[in-house]
Amino acid sequence: MTRHRKFALRITTAFGALLLLGVGGWFYLNWSLSRSLRTVDFAPFFTVIEKAGSDLVVMRQPRPSQPHLSRGYLVAYEEDPDGFKGDAKLFETWVYAISLSTSVLQNGPDGNWAKSSSDLESAKTGRRLDPWQHPFCLLRRDDAVLAISAGPHAPRSPACNDTAMTAEDLATFPQRKLLESPSGALVLVITKNSLRPQQASRH
Repeated sequence: MTRHRKFALRITTAFGALLLLGVGGWFYLNWSLSRSLRTVDFAPFFTVIEKAGSDLVVMRQPRPSQPHLSRGYLVAYEEDPDGFKGDAKLFETWVYAISLSTSVLQNGPDGNWAKSSSDLESAKTGRRLDPWQHPFCLLRRDDAVLAISAGPHAPRSPACNDTAMTAEDLATFPQRKLLESPSGALVLVITKNSLRPQQASRH
């Protein structure tokens, strides 16, 4: 019986030592990975994603030079990081303009008006400004909303004055696309009709 007990004790001790080493190794690996991840700069990765998003939703003016994407976005980013960062801000502008316009159509105010996004109480506070810290100009005509950003090169936000533009005029714009004007201003139009497929898919 004594031999069996000694053998069982050795097995238990060995198993405990292995378990202790395994747990210690797991904690060390977890600590090493956490430390490594804290030093990794994910900003370029997110910039590339937003650049790819902008290629889907932004209608740009012709440019003298376009990034070569035949070798992939990551290679193109290394060749032109500033251009990618600029396009990433266009994507952010599209996100904010969509958010503001959708908020107006869902929460009001109704009617026909023009106002600065900084005066829009129904909008989320963090999305009332474009990436260059300028308020959007919002124009509502019945069931259509026009959002205007002055763009990256403007010294200030656009003058938000009411115009003679009608709902029929807004209906001629491409829906849910950010249009870049020759002056560099960025324009987006959204209507209630373009929201209905999304609302129906949620039910």
